[in-house]
Amino acid sequence: MRFFCVLVLAGTCLLSAQTVGTASRTVSLKADEIVFELVVKTPWDMPVEQTVALLTPLRITQQDLKSVGTLRGPADILGWQFSFTRPYTALHDLLKQFGAASRQVAEGGYALTYQFYFRAAPKTLDAAKQRALTSLIREARSNANASGKVRSVAIEPTPVNTNLERPAGLFGQPLGLLQYQWSVTVVFEED
Repeated sequence: MRFFCVLVLAGTCLLSAQTVGTASRTVSLKADEIVFELVVKTPWDMPVEQTVALLTPLRITQQDLKSVGTLRGPADILGWQFSFTRPYTALHDLLKQFGAASRQVAEGGYALTYQFYFRAAPKTLDAAKQRALTSLIREARSNANASGKVRSVAIEPTPVNTNLERPAGLFGQPLGLLQYQWSVTVVFEED
């Protein structure tokens, strides 16, 4: 995607007197949200209400259901995939609730698997972008030796995965701190 944006922006420069400048910066943000993905394996004839009832400790609703289908293995097993987002501050309680839900599901003879990841909320990302944008445009102008007015700006945050093997940290940072690489491409219209 980034390559395509640069290619399009560079192509517009060939048609008129324009200069393209780029800049990037790493920004650290606190995690605001936890995104959970979980799969419950049940008999093929189990209704959705009963499946959701198994997940009562997690306060999951039918609206959290993303897909249902057969899984590899016996044809009479369904996999119910749920996805939901909760506040980062609820992590400790949610992990306890997952333990209770796992036990409840196992007692019924079913299986539950889940994974989760942390992210900054869209509102947090947008605020960080607004704070960084002016200085990134200034840096891109300097890098391109441009003096004209700004014609267009493309900015993209990319999560930085520096060290996923550190159990005490997240992306190589203290738990709860995320790093995003902000990359900006700016087209300057020259006089």
